[in-house]
Amino acid sequence: MRIEIKEVTKDLTEIEIEKIIDANYFAKNIEHTINLIGEKNHQKEFQGTKFIYHQMVFNMIYDIFGNSSRTYVNTKITNLISWFAKKRVNFRELVINLTDEELNQLEYIIPDANITQEKLDEFLEVMKKINKNWNLNKNDLVILFTFINQIRNNFFHGTKSAYEALQRTQGERFMIYSKFLEKLADKFIETILKDESAIHLDSNNLRNKLEENLGSE
Repeated sequence: MRIEIKEVTKDLTEIEIEKIIDANYFAKNIEHTINLIGEKNHQKEFQGTKFIYHQMVFNMIYDIFGNSSRTYVNTKITNLISWFAKKRVNFRELVINLTDEELNQLEYIIPDANITQEKLDEFLEVMKKINKNWNLNKNDLVILFTFINQIRNNFFHGTKSAYEALQRTQGERFMIYSKFLEKLADKFIETILKDESAIHLDSNNLRNKLEENLGSE
């Protein structure tokens, strides 16, 4: 399949598409628990790992939209959202509405060296637009997914302490971010496999995996 927008032209192989589908299925269907050594029967679900798995899928997808390894991540994310627009995907199909409780959890985000107050305010404004069912533009989606990617960087590269990552409120926010990443990945897979003019398969293998991945009706 050919991925083509103004900034990027790239051919995806069947194997590359399958890898994304398999990784997405794995991220959606695993749970990860932890326990202190010697503390039997005291397992605790750790949402941070699930978030990382979803972020890995997101990384696999946005990496398609860079011409080289030197392309900035923000540029790749922008190109990805532009591709969705070219495919006439309604931006609301890339997001979820949060409950009031989930929305309140976002108020506990604290700015740091990587997430400035300005970036946090932009993110919260997008979340407000989403929950009020207002129209979304490309920049809104770029702000949303760039912000989530920065959360991953903070977590993965140690900006957050282990204690912070294990807090209930942080775990709930990890789950919120995971839901958005899962929604985007599902829509990406659905969109590329619907493009009959670009995909020529010798078998129904990928479509079977899509049904397994997203659930057939």
